[in-house]
Amino acid sequence: MDTKEIMELLSDPKQSEEVITAAVVYCKEGEQQYKEELAAKDEKIEAMQAELDALKQKSKDDFITELVQAGKLAPKDEEAERMWRDCFEANPDNARKLAAKVQGDNGGETVAGGKTDGGDDDRSAEAIFQDDCPKF
Repeated sequence: MDTKEIMELLSDPKQSEEVITAAVVYCKEGEQQYKEELAAKDEKIEAMQAELDALKQKSKDDFITELVQAGKLAPKDEEAERMWRDCFEANPDNARKLAAKVQGDNGGETVAGGKTDGGDDDRSAEAIFQDDCPKF
């Protein structure tokens, strides 16, 4: 329907009311359909976000497990674990680099914040934490 036809319909008061009523109904139906589609997309986004959050949590948990297994973190050291988790959350790549620098089991004693592997970085693990894994 073009503008001329719409204007002709609107010029007749009886038809004008019918056209306006039909237009309002059409808009309301369209609005309802839009709201339903938007709600479905919101649900999908929420599900995807929950899946992403679960994957991030699993990744952090796996990282901590690897540290414990490598002797780089004492199994029950909650403070050190929190530091590693914070570091991993802030920047997973830096956390992995830091973990690679920290020595593992040292004669039966786990090193969580002591010496690094000595490579080309002479800083302590604590200094590396502070420099490479800043809190955001």
